[in-house]
Amino acid sequence: MSEASSAARLTIVVADFINNDGSGKTNILGGGVSLIGFDPMQGVTNRFAVYAHAEFPSSVLPVEVSVELALMSGDDVVVVPGGPMGPQAVRVAQTPTVDRVQLPIPVSMRDHVGGSTNVILDFQNGLPLAPNGNYEFRLQVDGDAENEVRYPFVVVGPPSGTVVG
Repeated sequence: MSEASSAARLTIVVADFINNDGSGKTNILGGGVSLIGFDPMQGVTNRFAVYAHAEFPSSVLPVEVSVELALMSGDDVVVVPGGPMGPQAVRVAQTPTVDRVQLPIPVSMRDHVGGSTNVILDFQNGLPLAPNGNYEFRLQVDGDAENEVRYPFVVVGPPSGTVVG
C-alpha cells in the first residue's frame, strides 16, 4: 500500500454515455446504471460507458501512481470476452503523474483541491457478456486491494419464453 493509494478518493460511475469535453469536464448521461440490457440478436450488451476517477489530496502531490480499472466476473476474475480481435481482458492500466492544479490561483487554493486522473471506457457496441451475469468494475491505485472501489452491475438477459407443460 502506498501513501497515495491510502489517501486517494476513488469513484466509479456506469452510465448510458460518458465523455470529456474540451474544457476537461466530464459529461455523464444516464448515470448510476446497475442493470445493463442484453441484445440476444447481436449477442452483446446494450451500449454503456464507465467513468473511473482517482482524486488525491495535495499532501501527496505530485505523485506517479498506477491506476487500474478492470471488469471482474462474479467469481472475481478479470473478464476476457471474445471479439473480432480475439479474446482480450477488459482491463485498463495507466501510470499518470498527478500534479496540483496549475491554474492562476493562489497556492493555498491549489493545495485545497489536490489533483486527479480519470479513465473513461465507452462500450458503444456493447460487450459479449453472459446474460443474467453478475459483474463488477474494480478500481485500484498502486495495486492496493485494501482501498479499492467496486461497482456491481448485472447484465439482464432476455425474458424467458413461455413454459408449457
